[in-house]
Amino acid sequence: MITKIVVFEDEKGVFTNVYRINDNGIAEEILSNILTIVGRSVILPFGEQKREGDGFTPQGEYKITYTFGYGEPFNGDEIIKGIPYLKVNDKNEYVWVDDENSKKYNTLQRYTERNDWDSAEDLFHELYEYTAVIDYNKECIAGNGSAIFIHKAREGNTPTAGCVAWQRDDLLNIFRVLTKNTSICIFGKDRYAEAKVYMSEL
Repeated sequence: MITKIVVFEDEKGVFTNVYRINDNGIAEEILSNILTIVGRSVILPFGEQKREGDGFTPQGEYKITYTFGYGEPFNGDEIIKGIPYLKVNDKNEYVWVDDENSKKYNTLQRYTERNDWDSAEDLFHELYEYTAVIDYNKECIAGNGSAIFIHKAREGNTPTAGCVAWQRDDLLNIFRVLTKNTSICIFGKDRYAEAKVYMSEL
């Protein structure tokens, strides 16, 4: 069983559909038109290179490789079936390194007083109750962007720094139907026509 999250931007905003594809390759749309919050600069135009701190959400297809959060798991020991879940219990326990001069750039690390980075995001964060890691910049190329997650949206749906966010109820509904074989496909407004074709051909 495969699940696909499709995030697309049209003239009305950014939305998400979720599809389940069975072992015979037949796709079923199981969630649709979920209001989606992305980066303050919206979705990066196709073909352009994301940079650290630019506020864009990257276009493309990515895997969900890891989950973390301070919330109690609701799918056995996990929040997405088959994907490891790291429980974060306190501040200064785990961080995600966003210092592009660090050898640990764009990786999860245990917090230590002695390290080679000057900047890292503490993963004990109000928005990170239940969070999935998108494997954007998995090569950890310095400066190409870090810490692209899926997490719950702020009240008021204010933009993220580049992550994908949904309101908490939508987030949980989506996580409950995902599997370890999940990818997220993100299309900007400049590729909305391609997004429609992609979804019609699933």
